[in-house]
Amino acid sequence: MEWLEGQTLRQRLREGKFSLTELRDVFAPLLSALEAAHGAGFVHRDLKP
Repeated sequence: MEWLEGQTLRQRLREGKFSLTELRDVFAPLLSALEAAHGAGFVHRDLKP
């Protein structure tokens, strides 16, 4: 897995609410990855915001 520079979700949330566009841009890829992992039989039992 490659390392990406930037903020943590917690740091970003301290700046204020996400716009709808930001929500889509951040969470759509995350949810797609979780869906793919679940489809492959992986279960992540420790997701945190």
